[in-house]
Amino acid sequence: MPSELATSAAAPQQSAFHVEKHGFDFIPLNERTMTLRQAALFWAGTQANFVPVSLGVVAVTLGLNLWQALISVIIGCSFFAYVGVACVAGPRAGVPTLTFTRSAFGPKGNQPNVALTWAALVAFEALNTILAALAILAFLPVIGIADPGRTTEVLAVLAVIGLSVAVAALGHAAMIWLQRIAAVILVVALILVLATTLGGAHWADGQSLDTGHVLALMTVAIAANASGPLAYLFCSPEWFRYLPRDVSARKVSWTLFASGGGVAVLLGLLGAELASQVDMSDPLAGPKDALPVAIYAVFLLAAVLGTLANNVPTLYSAGLTLQALGVPISRFFATVLNAVIAAGVTLWVLASGGFLDSLETFASLLVVWLGPFGGVYVSDAILRRWRWDPSDLHDRSPRGQYWGHSGWNIAGWIALGSGMLTTVVTMNSVIYVGPVAHALGGTDLSWLLGLPVSAAVYVALSATRLRSPDAERLGVAAWHKQQTEHESEAEVLARERQSS
Repeated sequence: MPSELATSAAAPQQSAFHVEKHGFDFIPLNERTMTLRQAALFWAGTQANFVPVSLGVVAVTLGLNLWQALISVIIGCSFFAYVGVACVAGPRAGVPTLTFTRSAFGPKGNQPNVALTWAALVAFEALNTILAALAILAFLPVIGIADPGRTTEVLAVLAVIGLSVAVAALGHAAMIWLQRIAAVILVVALILVLATTLGGAHWADGQSLDTGHVLALMTVAIAANASGPLAYLFCSPEWFRYLPRDVSARKVSWTLFASGGGVAVLLGLLGAELASQVDMSDPLAGPKDALPVAIYAVFLLAAVLGTLANNVPTLYSAGLTLQALGVPISRFFATVLNAVIAAGVTLWVLASGGFLDSLETFASLLVVWLGPFGGVYVSDAILRRWRWDPSDLHDRSPRGQYWGHSGWNIAGWIALGSGMLTTVVTMNSVIYVGPVAHALGGTDLSWLLGLPVSAAVYVALSATRLRSPDAERLGVAAWHKQQTEHESEAEVLARERQSS
């Protein structure tokens, strides 16, 4: 066993109730205390929220029968395999996603990705908080509190944000502690709901369509369900950077694919089979007609806990992303600042009403960028053999090896643009239908083509450079450098300010 792996395995576990001392700085090898079992429970808890349920509902509301919807859910959730591969970069790089992706886009060229990621995370925080608050408001009448009112709505929002920031600000160990408990409770609760309702599912119901139309609708349903795992590409690797650096890449990938994909398929099935029985246009109120009161209460509480379990890592990542954006504050204060912003956005959305549609539209269109973005940075990681220099990743001056051309890696942006263009012309969404999708009778191929096109273009443009003898020498040096890297968060923040 390599010495650094042995050391990290013997390192004392972090306390869940102490503030994490790291931010977007490198996690020293002797502090890598996370296990694959913890990773699996964390990932399962993060997935056990209402998004996969809603995506399963989409498959049925398009007009597919339950069998066709289930196949679409399974194919869409298969993208958790790619996300599992992407997450190998977490323990190999030891820094957050929007920090190590500087190697693929350049320290300046990566800033648009960082800004978009931060905006997306704030949007997801707001959507999660609204959903949790609405679930709380739906639960109160079940226990006899009728007409909670606007004050209760505001208090529910503040409670969700408060609980989220309390855990996220403490840091990684606190998240692991929460998700371990949430994963067990949520999976048991949602299996109970599924077992209660599955007997009434209508498997063969659906629109009477010819094969061509069915296949076209299935591609749209697959694209919707693929957006679930793809939405984790811009932040999930950082959640696993406390795994030992030399942990098996295959074990990481399979563990995350099985735990995340398995839970998502289960919840997608739950949403689809509920939609085959009752009107799920309101996904919180709809199940009431299919469930006994006690089980419906369990369903609503699971929606609250699941949304909270998803919101905590989202808020945690938003803090790391704000640091990568160049805001010179610690992770703790960046997380608190993001919570304040998310609370403000959420209350504004609830007050204005119509803005919620814009927020949901923004979130749904992220797939145009997310898949190609993931295609570029995973290709870059593989070409580099998963090796990064932790010091140079924080060097935003021409001295750093990731500087590229005036701070931009042109190959990364050509590849990203190629993938995004492919996605735009082949997608079929509620608000936009690309010309290729229109010509193919509504068939959506964006989920199938955008990511591999960006990956292929990046490999074609960068393979010679990143597999050269010079690149190999730098990679070996970076690998050895990681063994002694102990630069603190404050030191990294100071160095970034000086090199900007």
